[in-house]
Amino acid sequence: HVGAHKYYSVFFKVSSFVTPFFLGVILGAMILGRISIETPEYFYKGFIAPWFNAFCFMMGLFTTTLFGYIASVFLIGEAQYHVEQQRYGKLAKIFLLATMVIGFLVFVVAEWQGHHLFAEFIASVPSVIAMSLVLLVCPLIFYLFTHPIIIYLRVAVAIQVTLIMLGWFSIQFPIVIYSDSGHHLTFYNTQAPQATLVQLLIALIVGLMLVVPAFYYLFKVFKETKN
Repeated sequence: HVGAHKYYSVFFKVSSFVTPFFLGVILGAMILGRISIETPEYFYKGFIAPWFNAFCFMMGLFTTTLFGYIASVFLIGEAQYHVEQQRYGKLAKIFLLATMVIGFLVFVVAEWQGHHLFAEFIASVPSVIAMSLVLLVCPLIFYLFTHPIIIYLRVAVAIQVTLIMLGWFSIQFPIVIYSDSGHHLTFYNTQAPQATLVQLLIALIVGLMLVVPAFYYLFKVFKETKN
């Protein structure tokens, strides 16, 4: 059992890095505009190059540090001892600063790769407002790291991460995937027929009605077992 636990811990740590990293790589490929909608000239251009580049790797690191930041904040509230809260608080600070630095490098590498992401950011007023609010909430979050009121800290971080996502969405909208041909995939030219969308909406509502209570029950049992 001890040996199995050791291997499980290793796999969990590796997957905790690999999963958000490749999510960021996929997002980077969607932004950079090297994905070929048509049949590519050769295998590398069509199936490797759009993802295997510095910008996608930087986006992978950005997503990984962002996920680490969220996880560290969550663990602050789960820690049973003050020393553990301090440890996770320091870790959350490191991840937050790393996310900010890597976020800046994402813009730098985008320019180097020929994608003018900073110009798109400046041209999007909602994105500028969202990123400004992200920075404005940082002093409050740093204060809550040292004086943790868990519910306030989690809400503040949730708002901050939501603003980051909204800032990206405002730059990207209505484009979903930038292609190398200029014929980008958007929310409008890729949507399913109206009847299909209605059925998907119904399925989503029904699914949420089943999943949300189950998650609530799971966390309730987890908390009671822990207590």
